[in-house]
Amino acid sequence: PIILDFLQQYPKVTVHFIVEDHFIDPVGHEVDMIIHITEKPVEGLVAKVLGTNRLVLCASHEYLNEHGYPTEPEELANHQCIRLGESTFDRKWEFRKDQTIRSVSVDGRLAVNHTHIRKDAVLRGMGISIFPQFSIAKLVRSGAVVELFPEWEILSRYQGKIVAQYPQSRFIPNQLKVLEDFLQSR
Repeated sequence: PIILDFLQQYPKVTVHFIVEDHFIDPVGHEVDMIIHITEKPVEGLVAKVLGTNRLVLCASHEYLNEHGYPTEPEELANHQCIRLGESTFDRKWEFRKDQTIRSVSVDGRLAVNHTHIRKDAVLRGMGISIFPQFSIAKLVRSGAVVELFPEWEILSRYQGKIVAQYPQSRFIPNQLKVLEDFLQSR
């Protein structure tokens, strides 16, 4: 959505936006900028931190009223958990609070690596899922979904710094600088 806001504010700029779940080499793939969530930006590229992302565990009131409210991470083993399904590691959800780490084996009827589909399934009362905070914040604020275990940090590669990176160069196009500033402001 931020890219769409950018295009509306700068109508003479053209954007070819590619969304991938794996790393794209900006030089090898001939792209101007990559934006990814990482704690270790790629060496040799300019790195600008745009913000941070944490993960949020959510369920609908409908689901929780029917299946009960889990009070500890271990209880998720008895719930319908909507996983990413990208690897066998997606069946283990890890949580940290202070010095305590809990690893929970989860399962459910649905595994899908698309945030909007998982969000729709949660809204339909089909289970509990993990989301990037920026993708679910409005639904949490509105009360459409409930954040579970806010005192626990979810351990995953999909949280951390949101970083824009691009090749080092003496000449950086003005559009790239304006986009970087726009993204940082949001």
